[in-house]
Amino acid sequence: NERLAKLQESYPYIQQGIDTLQKRLASDIGGAVKIAGSVIAALLTIPLVAIILLASRSTLRQTVYDLVPNDYFEITVTVLNDIIEKLKGYVVAKTAETGVMIVLHAIGFALIGLPNALFLGILAGLLNLIPYIGKLVTFVPLALVTLVEGNGMLFVYSLIVVVIAQVIDNTVLQTYLIGKFVDIHPLIVLIVTSTFLSNLSPA
Repeated sequence: NERLAKLQESYPYIQQGIDTLQKRLASDIGGAVKIAGSVIAALLTIPLVAIILLASRSTLRQTVYDLVPNDYFEITVTVLNDIIEKLKGYVVAKTAETGVMIVLHAIGFALIGLPNALFLGILAGLLNLIPYIGKLVTFVPLALVTLVEGNGMLFVYSLIVVVIAQVIDNTVLQTYLIGKFVDIHPLIVLIVTSTFLSNLSPA
């Protein structure tokens, strides 16, 4: 404290910089808390809706069938059954993808010596279900843990682990799992994914 006091007396602008940094950190933390709140709400709401739909699947299907005119009943039932089977396959594929991502993150975090590697791996794998935002939110707990540890390089290593896991996910897991469980050729999945990502990139 004495050294800081002398430093501030000699260089007054340092205190101004510290105050500015504190304000920016407070603003960034507030934004992160809002995003985390939205993520938590989504993680709570999605399983609840899924449970309700699964519990009422027989009556829900019958309700839909009752609304279909007789002339279109056969083709509607065929299309609905096909859609349901595809959705089931997609859910299985995403579940398997999430499990593999949890393992990849946990192993990577453990290899670089990150504390609470298993918990952070589970968190990163679950957040991977949320497109784009989930990947960004993953960096928040990693930054907090490495900040507590006081090791900046550990944060860099953890980012490398996340990037490697994302590359494996985008090039292997999504292509293979969705192609296998949703019955779509992996080449089609790869082309669609590449086209979608290229459309998102700035011109």
